[in-house]
Amino acid sequence: MQRTHALRRLLAVTLTAAFTMVAVVPPAGAATKATHCIVEVVSVDAKGLGTLGPVTCAPTDAGARLSAVASGGMSLLSYTIATHYSGLNYTGSTLTVTGDGCSGLYINMPAGWVDVVSSTRSSCIVTHYDYFYLFGSTMTLFNPGGNLTGFDNMTNSAQYL
Repeated sequence: MQRTHALRRLLAVTLTAAFTMVAVVPPAGAATKATHCIVEVVSVDAKGLGTLGPVTCAPTDAGARLSAVASGGMSLLSYTIATHYSGLNYTGSTLTVTGDGCSGLYINMPAGWVDVVSSTRSSCIVTHYDYFYLFGSTMTLFNPGGNLTGFDNMTNSAQYL
């Protein structure tokens, strides 16, 4: 019994260590592999601003999800609200935002993702803003998302309807 518990604990620690990385998006033009990050909206205030949990990144989307769940940074039942991409046509590094769904909540982009988003995939209507707290110029994408043509690398906040 103790051996089984110890093996499970060792496996969890090993998997977490193997998949956890620092939340960094490579600069434009850098010759690095894509990083896949995930973050959960853990609460929403009266004005609709979502508070984000820790950003967890890994070389693969599956690795980021596994790491986030293993570390307690994401619920297994969390809904994918949107995936933001650093490249056009759903390419490059990703930031997957999870939570309760398309409820009108908004987020300010986390460190490493300000002015980085080039395309978004979502079942929500996603409005991108070029300033924090839903200020400035906007571009809205409808389900299933698309490229931010004319708004590339300008997103500072995003609202999910």
